[in-house]
Amino acid sequence: MNSDEHGMIGALIALIARLSYRQKRGEAMSVADVIGSFFVGWLSGKAPDMLEPATGPSHRGLFHSIVLLWLLKQGYSKTKGSLNIDDMQKQLITEGTSAYISHLIIDSQSKKGLPFLI
Repeated sequence: MNSDEHGMIGALIALIARLSYRQKRGEAMSVADVIGSFFVGWLSGKAPDMLEPATGPSHRGLFHSIVLLWLLKQGYSKTKGSLNIDDMQKQLITEGTSAYISHLIIDSQSKKGLPFLI
């Protein structure tokens, strides 16, 4: 899968997450919601390849690793329980983290898989 496809999947995941967030609150999606979620998801879905461009068959390192996947999950868990972050910031973190993780999950299914660390 190429970087643009990862971006589009990330954007779709972020849009679904924002729609779910708005529905739970009994609110309608705005144009700003759609644009913002699309951009956050698209950028986050492409981020691993932006940080580690595919220059060869072994381009995957830290930003495509199982360790980073675990760190993202841990960081996400900490922010969800934080009293210092408002609901919209938590939602943006949810969207970005979900999109980034989608990239790693998709890449983990390829022949090359994900390295443990580098």
